[in-house]
Amino acid sequence: MTTQSFTTAYLQTLLGYPFRDKNWKNKFLIGSLVVLAGFAVPLVPFFFVYGYMMQIMRRIIVEKGEPYLPEWDDWGKLLVDGLKLLGVVFIYMLPVMVLFSIGYAMFFVLPFLGVPVMAIAGEENAEAAGGVFAVITVLGMVGFFILFGVGMLLALAIGLVMPAIMGHVVATDEFGAAFRFKEWWAVFRANVGGFLMAYVMIMLLSMVLSSAFTLLYCTIILCCLIPFLTAPVTMYLIAIYGALFGQAYRQGLENLVGQEAMAITTE
Repeated sequence: MTTQSFTTAYLQTLLGYPFRDKNWKNKFLIGSLVVLAGFAVPLVPFFFVYGYMMQIMRRIIVEKGEPYLPEWDDWGKLLVDGLKLLGVVFIYMLPVMVLFSIGYAMFFVLPFLGVPVMAIAGEENAEAAGGVFAVITVLGMVGFFILFGVGMLLALAIGLVMPAIMGHVVATDEFGAAFRFKEWWAVFRANVGGFLMAYVMIMLLSMVLSSAFTLLYCTIILCCLIPFLTAPVTMYLIAIYGALFGQAYRQGLENLVGQEAMAITTE
């Protein structure tokens, strides 16, 4: 599993690697309990989950090894690593959240501004006030759709390069490496196809699992089981994401080194 050749054999190896660990049941159980704790204590448990994903990536990128499930033992390291990755994701996604927030505010808040306009205008100017109210409402809707669309496009673009950003943090073990754009961009550009395929796989997996969970919402009994089913599924996705991100970055780095060596040879 050292290259990003998305063959059937590769996909079988990738999707099945978490279950080939002799202690995978215990590791999945601990990870699932950590995820399940997130329903009671929001956000904090996911620091450890992201730290776990960073360890999977470190195994591939730094240690040049095959994907594996690390032990849940160094909780302090897991916490620090998780803070790094989630911090990077939060900062990069902040513009998207701002766009969405402004869009929702325009959609829900602007129409309410028309209410005092109608009240001040009174019955004498009700028609003019109604026109103003309609304009404000339309502006709110148009602003929402524009900002939401821009935010979605930006989110897709960030999602595509995020594996390279995360990989660079893992490779350097520095939080600030995420913002040295030229460095991680060079790795991304050296393996655009690999990062794109990793992104497509993530989207497909997410869509399949989302569809499955949507079916569970159809019955009250199965709906009650969702938190307990979400936990191991999230654990599995973290394992797959870690392997995909790590391999895409490692291949990009190897391609970049090869390109630089070729450039030196031809000079």
